[in-house]
Parts: sequence; C-alpha cells; structure tokens
Amino acid sequence: MSMSKSSLVLLVLAVLLGSGIASAQTDFLIWDADLNANSGPAIETALTSKGFQGIYTTDINPYLGSLTDYCAIFICLGVYDLNYALSPGAIVTALTSYLDNNGKIYMEGGDTWAYDTPTALHAYFNINGLEDGFGDVGTVLGQGGTFTAGMSFNYSGDNEYIDRLDPIATAVVVFANQTPAYNNGIAYDDGGGSYKTVGASFEFSGLDDATPPSTKADLADSIMSFFGCAPTLCDSNVSVVSINNPGTWVAPNSPTAPQATVQNIGLMTVSFDVTCVIDTAGSPVYTNTQSVVDLPSGNSQAVNFANWTPGGVGTCYDVTVYTQLVDDCQPENDTAFGNTCAFDTSWTIVSPLTTNPPTMDGNIGGAEWADAAQRDVSNILDNTMSNPGSAYLYVKNDSNNVYFGLDIIIDNTLDEWDAFISFFDDNNDGAWPVWPFPLEGQLYVEQHAAGDSIKFFAWNSDSGVQTFCDAGALQGAVGFGSGRVQYEIALPLLAIPDTFCGDYVSLQCGPCDTVGFWLTAIDLGTSPTSYPAWWPPTADYPGMLDPPRMGQLILSCGAIHDGGATSVTAPPDTVCIDSSYQVCAMVENFGAFSETFDAVATINGWTDTVQVVDLAPGSSVEICFANYWTVPSFADTSYTVTICTEVTDDNNSANDCASKSVYADSCIPAVHDGAVISKQFPPDTVMTDSTYQVEVMVVNFGNVSETFTVDFNIPAAIYAETESVFNLGAGATTSVSFANWTVPTTPDSFWYAWSACTQVTDDNNSANDCLMDSIFAWTDTTTIPGVEEGWRVAAIPTIFALGQSNPNPFDRTTAIRYQIPTPRHVTLRVYDIVGKRVRTLVDREKGAGYYTAVWDGRDDGGEELSSGVYFYCLKAWAGSGKEEFTATRKLVVMKK
Repeated sequence: MSMSKSSLVLLVLAVLLGSGIASAQTDFLIWDADLNANSGPAIETALTSKGFQGIYTTDINPYLGSLTDYCAIFICLGVYDLNYALSPGAIVTALTSYLDNNGKIYMEGGDTWAYDTPTALHAYFNINGLEDGFGDVGTVLGQGGTFTAGMSFNYSGDNEYIDRLDPIATAVVVFANQTPAYNNGIAYDDGGGSYKTVGASFEFSGLDDATPPSTKADLADSIMSFFGCAPTLCDSNVSVVSINNPGTWVAPNSPTAPQATVQNIGLMTVSFDVTCVIDTAGSPVYTNTQSVVDLPSGNSQAVNFANWTPGGVGTCYDVTVYTQLVDDCQPENDTAFGNTCAFDTSWTIVSPLTTNPPTMDGNIGGAEWADAAQRDVSNILDNTMSNPGSAYLYVKNDSNNVYFGLDIIIDNTLDEWDAFISFFDDNNDGAWPVWPFPLEGQLYVEQHAAGDSIKFFAWNSDSGVQTFCDAGALQGAVGFGSGRVQYEIALPLLAIPDTFCGDYVSLQCGPCDTVGFWLTAIDLGTSPTSYPAWWPPTADYPGMLDPPRMGQLILSCGAIHDGGATSVTAPPDTVCIDSSYQVCAMVENFGAFSETFDAVATINGWTDTVQVVDLAPGSSVEICFANYWTVPSFADTSYTVTICTEVTDDNNSANDCASKSVYADSCIPAVHDGAVISKQFPPDTVMTDSTYQVEVMVVNFGNVSETFTVDFNIPAAIYAETESVFNLGAGATTSVSFANWTVPTTPDSFWYAWSACTQVTDDNNSANDCLMDSIFAWTDTTTIPGVEEGWRVAAIPTIFALGQSNPNPFDRTTAIRYQIPTPRHVTLRVYDIVGKRVRTLVDREKGAGYYTAVWDGRDDGGEELSSGVYFYCLKAWAGSGKEEFTATRKLVVMKK
C-alpha cells in the first residue's frame, strides 16, 4: 500500500520547506527493557520497512543526555513475569524532561498501568489503570476517528495479567479488546504542541499481520504520523513490508505460492528484483526471484513467487525475502524474515471403518489403533503450546460405535481433574436442539484418583442450561501409557435414550453421517492451566445457546467413497475480456480408499474434464484443465467457476463441488498524459528591470499517478528552469513554482515569448504537453486609462491581442486582459463547452489602449455557473462593420 496521507503531507512539507521534520532528528529510539525482547525488534522492523531510521537498545542509560535527538521514543516493558517495572530515578526524569521538550513516547507494558507503582512519567499518558486484568487478549480492534481506524489484529503475544485501561480527560481510546470488551490502548495529545503519548498494555509483537491496514508496519507508520515524525528521505529506498504467504502455518504436502509486499519509500521510480529463500534446519529448499518494474515513489506492490510445496506435518521452515536495488540508501529495511510450519489446519476428519474395536483401557498402543485416522490436534494457536506433535487424535468407527483415542505427548504428569472434553452436534445443523431430543452437547472424560469419570451434559437452545445425563454405562478410561496422559472412549451410535437421558448417551446418527465435532484437553499440571489439544485449531469454545462452527467428523459406512473439490485456484479473481486462462482447483479424497475419478469444470457454458488417478485417502492435489477458458467480450461481468468431482458411489455429495466468482474487466492499459493548463505568474504585462514569481498549473489527464518534470523557458530572456512533480494522482492538478525571473532592462515595450512543457515518461498525448504565449514588458512612463482598467504602458499598442485569464483555473473572479491599437467597436463574450453564450463582458466602442475585464463566474442573469471548461472570445469591427480581429482562449471554473 502507499504511504499514509499524513506521512505524505509531512514528506512534501519537508521537501518544499526544507524543514527538519525528518532530518533535524533521528527518527526513533527503541528502548527494549522486556527481558524477552519481544516487541523491540518487531517495532524496529516495522519502522524501517516504512523508511524510518533509528536506534534499538536494551540499555537506555547511555542515551539519557541526548533524548531530544530523537523524534519519537518507543519503550517496551514486557508482560508478566519477565517484565520491567519503572521506578523514580534518572531514567524517568530524563524521559519526562524529553516530553516537556516536545517529545513523543510510545510505551507498552502488561503491568505498568494498573499493577506497578506509577511514576511521574505515567502521568503524561493520561491513562487510568482500572485493574490488573487477566490473560484474555484476543482480537484487538482499532477505533474509528483515530489513527487506528479500520485496524483489527488477532493477538498471539505474551498474555498474562494484561492491564485494563481507561482514558483520562482528553485522551482517546485507540485500541480495545473485542471479547471480553475492555480498552488496552490510549493516545494523548496535550493540544499545546508540547508532547504526545501512546500507551498500550499488550505487546506490539503479538499483533498478527492481516491485510492492510491491519499490519504492524501500517500501525508503526500511523503512530509516527500521529507523532508528526516523517521518514528520512532519499532517492533510492525500497523495503519488504510484509511476508504475506506462507503464514505461521502452511498445509503439508500442498503447493502454495509465497507472496510478499514491497514498498518504494524513496523519491524516485525504481525497478528491482525481489528474492524469496526458504530453508529448513539451515539448508535451503527453495529460492525464487521476481522483478518489480517501475514502482513509483510511495507505492507498494504484492510480489508473487513460484509455487513451493512444503513437507509433512511438523516440518518447520525459515522464510527470508529481500530486495535488490542498486544504490539503496537504507539496506537495513531490505530484508524480512518469517517462520512457518507444516500443519493440517483443515476442519474435516474422516473416520475409517474398522473391524478391530480397541480396548477402552486408557492405553493407546500396539496395533489396536493402526487402522484409525490419525490427526495432529496440537494447540498450535496457543503460544504456550505452539509445537506440532504435542497431541494426536485417533478416530475410527464401526456400525455400532465411534472410537476416540487422544494421546497428549507433552503431558507427562497425570493430575487430578485432567480431562478430555468434546462437543457433538449430532445432526450437524449448527444449533443445539430443543429439549428433549435429539440429545447433543458436551462429553467429559476426567481423571480422578477414585476412578475415571465420564460425564455428558445435554445443551438445549430453549433452556440455555446444561442438563446432566448419567453416562456411567459408556466405555472409556484415562491412562498413563508410555509416560504420558492418554484417553480412550467408545461412543454408541443410534441408541435412543428416554426423556431423562436414561442410563447411557449416544450419538443420534449412524454410519455415513457427518457429525459436528470439537475437542480440547485440559492439563491441570501446568500454571496457569493449559490446553495442549484443540481442534479445529481456529474454532472458538462452543457456546451454551449458539454453538460456533464445529469441525466435521465423517463416519464411514463400509467402503466409503468421498471425493470433493475444496477450492478453485485459477483463474484469478479478476480477468481481462478476450483473454484466455487456465482453470485449476484443489481436490481431496475424503474417503477410505484410493480413488480414480473425473473432475469437471464449468463456467457459464464452457466445460472441460480432467481425470484424477489413484488419489490416496486423505490426500489432496491441484488439478489443471487442458483447455483454456477464453473470457467473453463483456466487461463488468461476473462469472461463476465451478469444479465438481465425480467419484463412483460417492457417499457424500455435499462436498463434491467448489465455486468462485471471477470478475471480467476491460483491463484498460495505463494512460500517461500530463499537461500544462495555465500560467499563474508572472502576469501578461510586466515592467522592465523588475523581478517576478514564475508559476504554472499542471494536470494529470492519465489514469495512473505520475512523477515528472516541468520546463519553463523564455528564450529571449535566456531563462530556462526545470522543476519536478512527485506522485500527482490521476485527474489531479497542482501548481509548479520556478525560480524568479528578472525582466531585462532593455528592450522596452517588448513581447517575450514563453513556453511551459511537461515531460511525462511514455506520454500518450504530446499535443497538450506545452502551453505557449507572450508576456509584454514595458517601462512605467505613461498611463493610458481604459474603461474597465487602464494598463500603465510605455506606448499605445500596435496590434490587437487577447491575454490569458488570470488566475486560471479560478473560483471567484478572473481577469482578462486585451489591447486595441485603434478605436474600434469591441465585444468580449464567454461561451460554455457546447458554444452557448453565457456572459457578455464588453460590447461597446473602445479607444486605443490596454484593458482588463473581470468575470465573476456568473451568467448574464446573475446565476453562478458550474465548474467546467469555458471559452472567451474578443472581436473588433472596423467602421464599415467588417470584422477586423477575432481571438478565442480557454479558461476553467473550479468551484471549491
């Protein structure tokens, strides 16, 4: 994405005014007092990716005497129990003095606002620490009307005793936790230009990047914009803003296209290469380089690399993306790093058919689970249990029971109340039933010294309460085989309980059905209590009245056959008319046996078929169709791409097809067209031996932003100047100022021809590049008054002439100058774009002389005219009534 509007404004001011916004101070100082050093490096990476330059340190003491050298200071105090507590002393004194001298500070800490003893520095933040809080930061939301508007982050940082905050006086909330709702970010501007602060109780590093503006780089840029700090400027400077794909987790053994976003934060349009390197255990497994061509200043671009196929579950990789730009002035922001691990995050488990029921003794071992579906259900999204391989689920079924085995690899102590908790939505309708039937809800298998306990609670949408059911007849156990906690349970199918649950519970479904399923495991042996297993990995804990989306457990019914299309991967979301595209999709075998089947693609009458051969159970593959689809010649049209599998005897037709909508665009190529539309200064008549400002108005008639130069030449006066215009948006206008022009002393009463021209690369319309006219220079010796306004001139004019209106474009009034060499009847009229006369300014006899007529933008009836292009025409007639002179010029009305 491009730089924020506020950053660009500061950047332009720094260039035009020569101010020290970025150059008088170093952009930032980061003091990372957190013993974990979590946020400091993340803030540094985010700031440098936006072109800011500064210093990172874990010891602020050497800098206490020079804090005013930095536009902004970032302080990271950390989260319990490795946090740093501020106390009165030299550090706090120096920081408060810095704020008193127009300083800006961002400070974060989990305990610093409510639990720790406040210092004099805290008072500057206008934050009321309400309470010590809990470990419950979830989704962090930016606030409308502030510099965080539109931002939303999932939080995965340290999460213990996070302080809850409220603003004091004129401070404003800039971040709030979604559920439970409380404030965790406050900004304050003292309003007198003295200082600004931002305080947060979460860790900056814990904010997970999403789509802009919800990225750490965008947040860092917004904080600096709020502080009034602009990045250091240089011609050539590109950065890697983010690695978009792969994320923290990537599907195992499935091709994916790495992607990164780069940004040109220099002043010049540049071309450069971007390289992605992926390695595991220090050995590179993938390298790909792509080129970025002519990226304008301030713009960003997503770079898509060639497909990469990760390995199996649990294989982890380091991802590095770096730019290669000649003469890059800030190499420290050229590289971004990421980590990813292969993990199956899909929400479907296929339970295979078994003829080998396991023994329910709490011991998962031997051959009794060899024919079960195995799924890694490690709680990868909980940062305390982030490693794959921490917990495995085993599941299989016969016609009478579903069998579950849960092996908690990392739980090496069997504690009282350790539990396997699962939820079942028997008919998979996404809702709890009305009491009493069917029975759906929550199943516990708990460890107790007095004996394992199995409990079932029926959840009902009409009552909103749990109804306890006697589950004592169920077979299940908790064990400690191989030195780790293991659970086993057999859940019956199709048994009908009585009104009060009866002596047992069961799943109200049978083989071949799909059941809503959710699970977790509780380990009471950790502090705080941990949840080493969680599936689906991104599902919320089920609610009492309105269960969230659960995973899908597909029960086998004999030789289960189930193939399906999971996603359409090509063509892209936007296509060009009259162009051809390959059609591709991901298909998966959800069944129990290898399958050979056809997949059929259809797009509004176009169809093609491809055969998938011997796809193993649980495997997926990307398929591409041989015939390309040609987009019809109808722009602004949406088409539906549908891919369906045709598996013989498919037991589950609900997942056979996948679809996506694509939009057909005319794909109009980029148009480059810059033009000079008016001269603002100097006026059309000037005095010799005098100095005048030189300024023209230019417009971008193209459809892309442009950076270009503008030339102004007065050949007879040996005046030639060039200035640059940066990032002028499509359809936008701007004024361009040149060096002042001193009119030569001689000759007197002389017409100086001038020209102003834009120099736009690949300009598609050179006809409007230049504007040319003349300026009349005279000596102030004689005044010849006219009826409207006489010009002070040296002599009576010798020719007819009509000058360009000034200003042009105009809002309220504009002046039109003209000259008459001999007495004549003169008319000066204004016409609209279709040639209709809208105003008569002059219609009378005029003596020889120089005149100015003023138009106020109204028609002859006194009504204001709308913005647009108009023409004005001067005519003069001889005494015989014959038209002797006519001239027409263009002007623009631009109402504010």
